[in-house]
Amino acid sequence: MKRALILLLALAACSPKPQSPEDTIASAAPPVTDPWPGKYEGDLMVRIDASRKIVLVEGQPDGCTGDVGLGDGGLASKPISANELELTLQPEGVAACVFRIRKNGDTLTVTETETCATYHGATCSFNGTAKRVK
Repeated sequence: MKRALILLLALAACSPKPQSPEDTIASAAPPVTDPWPGKYEGDLMVRIDASRKIVLVEGQPDGCTGDVGLGDGGLASKPISANELELTLQPEGVAACVFRIRKNGDTLTVTETETCATYHGATCSFNGTAKRVK
Protein backbone atom coordinates (compact mmCIF):
# COMPACT_ATOMS: atom_id res chain seq x y z
CA MET A 1 0.00 0.00 0.00
CA LYS A 2 2.86 2.37 0.87
CA ARG A 3 4.52 1.62 -2.49
CA ALA A 4 1.31 2.44 -4.37
CA LEU A 5 0.96 5.74 -2.51
CA ILE A 6 4.60 6.70 -3.17
CA LEU A 7 4.18 5.80 -6.85
CA LEU A 8 1.04 7.97 -7.09
CA LEU A 9 2.79 10.94 -5.44
CA ALA A 10 5.80 10.57 -7.74
CA LEU A 11 3.56 10.48 -10.84
CA ALA A 12 1.61 13.53 -9.66
CA ALA A 13 4.82 15.49 -9.09
CA CYS A 14 6.12 14.67 -12.59
CA SER A 15 2.86 15.36 -14.43
CA PRO A 16 2.52 18.74 -16.20
CA LYS A 17 0.25 21.27 -14.51
CA PRO A 18 -3.03 21.99 -16.28
CA GLN A 19 -3.15 25.53 -17.74
CA SER A 20 -5.51 27.97 -16.16
CA PRO A 21 -7.44 30.48 -18.31
CA GLU A 22 -5.18 33.24 -16.94
CA ASP A 23 -2.09 31.43 -18.27
CA THR A 24 -3.65 31.21 -21.74
CA ILE A 25 -4.54 34.92 -21.78
CA ALA A 26 -1.11 35.97 -20.53
CA SER A 27 0.65 34.04 -23.29
CA ALA A 28 -1.49 35.46 -26.13
CA ALA A 29 0.38 37.57 -28.67
CA PRO A 30 0.04 41.33 -28.20
CA PRO A 31 -2.38 43.03 -30.61
CA VAL A 32 -0.90 44.51 -33.78
CA THR A 33 -1.29 48.28 -33.91
CA ASP A 34 -1.73 50.19 -37.15
CA PRO A 35 0.82 53.06 -37.27
CA TRP A 36 -1.21 55.15 -39.76
CA PRO A 37 -4.32 56.49 -37.94
CA GLY A 38 -3.97 59.88 -36.32
CA LYS A 39 -3.94 63.62 -36.81
CA TYR A 40 -0.92 65.28 -38.37
CA GLU A 41 -0.10 69.00 -38.72
CA GLY A 42 2.61 70.97 -40.47
CA ASP A 43 2.60 72.44 -43.98
CA LEU A 44 -0.89 70.95 -44.19
CA MET A 45 -3.25 69.03 -41.91
CA VAL A 46 -3.82 65.33 -42.50
CA ARG A 47 -6.24 63.03 -40.74
CA ILE A 48 -6.16 59.26 -41.29
CA ASP A 49 -8.75 57.02 -39.61
CA ALA A 50 -8.58 53.33 -38.70
CA SER A 51 -9.92 52.27 -42.11
CA ARG A 52 -7.23 54.49 -43.70
CA LYS A 53 -9.67 57.07 -45.00
CA ILE A 54 -7.80 60.30 -45.58
CA VAL A 55 -8.70 63.96 -45.12
CA LEU A 56 -6.27 66.61 -46.39
CA VAL A 57 -6.67 70.27 -45.43
CA GLU A 58 -4.33 72.91 -46.76
CA GLY A 59 -4.35 76.49 -45.53
CA GLN A 60 -1.65 79.11 -45.53
CA PRO A 61 -1.46 82.64 -44.12
CA ASP A 62 -1.63 84.09 -47.64
CA GLY A 63 -5.22 82.88 -47.96
CA CYS A 64 -4.47 79.75 -49.95
CA THR A 65 -6.98 77.09 -48.88
CA GLY A 66 -8.32 73.75 -50.02
CA ASP A 67 -9.42 70.37 -48.75
CA VAL A 68 -9.92 66.83 -49.93
CA GLY A 69 -12.32 64.49 -48.18
CA LEU A 70 -13.35 66.92 -45.44
CA GLY A 71 -17.04 66.98 -46.35
CA ASP A 72 -17.11 63.21 -46.96
CA GLY A 73 -15.52 62.20 -43.65
CA GLY A 74 -12.44 60.99 -45.51
CA LEU A 75 -11.70 59.25 -48.79
CA ALA A 76 -10.49 55.67 -49.18
CA SER A 77 -6.79 55.21 -49.84
CA LYS A 78 -4.86 52.32 -51.31
CA PRO A 79 -1.70 50.94 -49.65
CA ILE A 80 1.31 51.03 -51.97
CA SER A 81 3.72 49.64 -49.36
CA ALA A 82 3.99 49.49 -45.57
CA ASN A 83 5.13 53.15 -45.59
CA GLU A 84 3.06 54.57 -48.44
CA LEU A 85 -0.61 55.23 -49.20
CA GLU A 86 -2.16 56.54 -52.39
CA LEU A 87 -5.37 58.50 -52.80
CA THR A 88 -6.71 58.87 -56.35
CA LEU A 89 -9.51 61.23 -57.31
CA GLN A 90 -10.97 61.06 -60.78
CA PRO A 91 -14.25 62.88 -61.26
CA GLU A 92 -15.99 62.10 -64.52
CA GLY A 93 -14.36 63.81 -67.50
CA VAL A 94 -11.37 65.09 -65.50
CA ALA A 95 -7.77 63.82 -65.42
CA ALA A 96 -6.88 61.79 -62.34
CA CYS A 97 -5.47 63.60 -59.30
CA VAL A 98 -3.13 61.39 -57.27
CA PHE A 99 -1.84 62.05 -53.76
CA ARG A 100 1.00 59.95 -52.34
CA ILE A 101 1.55 59.90 -48.60
CA ARG A 102 4.83 58.49 -47.30
CA LYS A 103 5.30 57.75 -43.59
CA ASN A 104 8.62 58.00 -41.79
CA GLY A 105 8.10 57.57 -38.04
CA ASP A 106 5.58 60.21 -36.97
CA THR A 107 6.12 62.36 -40.07
CA LEU A 108 4.11 62.23 -43.30
CA THR A 109 5.29 63.60 -46.64
CA VAL A 110 2.48 64.36 -49.07
CA THR A 111 3.01 64.81 -52.81
CA GLU A 112 0.44 65.42 -55.50
CA THR A 113 0.23 65.34 -59.27
CA GLU A 114 -0.18 68.61 -61.21
CA THR A 115 -3.79 67.73 -61.98
CA CYS A 116 -4.80 68.28 -58.33
CA ALA A 117 -4.96 72.10 -58.67
CA THR A 118 -8.75 71.76 -59.00
CA TYR A 119 -8.88 71.04 -55.26
CA HIS A 120 -6.91 74.09 -54.08
CA GLY A 121 -6.27 76.55 -56.90
CA ALA A 122 -3.21 77.20 -59.03
CA THR A 123 -1.17 79.00 -56.36
CA CYS A 124 -1.64 76.43 -53.59
CA SER A 125 -0.37 72.91 -53.10
CA PHE A 126 -0.87 69.82 -50.97
CA ASN A 127 2.85 69.05 -51.26
CA GLY A 128 4.39 69.19 -47.80
CA THR A 129 5.04 67.47 -44.50
CA ALA A 130 3.00 66.98 -41.36
CA LYS A 131 3.95 65.55 -37.97
CA ARG A 132 1.65 63.45 -35.76
CA VAL A 133 -0.05 65.49 -33.06
CA LYS A 134 -2.53 62.86 -31.87
